[in-house]
Parts: sequence; C-alpha cells; structure tokens
Amino acid sequence: MCRATLNDMALLQDNVVAAPGTGWPTPFIPVPDPKPIPSPPGPQPNCRSATCYIDLSNIKSKFPNLTVLPRPEPGQDSAAEHALWEAEFEQWGGLQCGCGNGYFCREHGDWISGGEVRHGHALPRGDQKNGCCPTHHYQGPNGRDSYVGQRDGARS
Repeated sequence: MCRATLNDMALLQDNVVAAPGTGWPTPFIPVPDPKPIPSPPGPQPNCRSATCYIDLSNIKSKFPNLTVLPRPEPGQDSAAEHALWEAEFEQWGGLQCGCGNGYFCREHGDWISGGEVRHGHALPRGDQKNGCCPTHHYQGPNGRDSYVGQRDGARS
C-alpha cells in the first residue's frame, strides 16, 4: 500500500484531497467538483419526433406570439415581396422545438421535426439548402392536414 504525502498532492487530480494522517496509509476522500457537468449538445432525452411535431392544430399553443404563418421564401425577382418575407421570417425563422432541432424551413415554410433532423431525413437549421427537405415537403399541400406553411403565399 502506498502513502500519500503533501508533496504528492500536486500530482493528484484537482478533485481529490488527502485525509489527515494517522500513521496508517492515508485514505483519499474524493471531493465533488463544484462546477456542474454541462448538458451534452443535441437532443435531450425527452425529445421524440411526436413532441417535436408542429401542425395547424398546435402551432398557436406552441408559439403563442406568432402573428404570421411561415411561408416559402419568394424569388429574388420582387424586392418588395422578398423584403416583406424577410420581416416575417424574423418572427418565425428562429422558432424551434424543445430539443432545439425542429424548425421551419426557408424553402417551403413547413415544419421539420427534431426527429427528422436526428434521423438524417433533413439537414440541421444552419445547414439547410434548397432541395434538401424531407420528402413530404415536395408532395404538395393537397391532402395533408399537417401542412403549416403558406405555399400559395396567402396571408392570414
């Protein structure tokens, strides 16, 4: 068995201190680190695709301050229309679900769930680009009651 002395303390980890000596081998008493362990980045354990799902039935309850519905980004040919869209995008572009992965895409103004991002069906918000949305974004709004965005550009 080894004995630790004060000279050995510099070699020990920051979270371990020696107990007072009694002549017997010195036991070590771990001291808890006062700094909390940060949460890992990415989805939290309570994040499931279903809880990260936004549609017309829950958009107002999830985002009560939202006054315009998300809509697709218009072409650059109309500067006035694009400026209006940019102002609206400021309101909904940063919205996300509880896990931080779900968001509204710029291309369609439709919701991408945290589960779709986690499972690789969609790119994360910061990496999004046209043509890389989940397949249901390209099927059109007909027959889909889960559609949230305004593909026809109508305002509510």
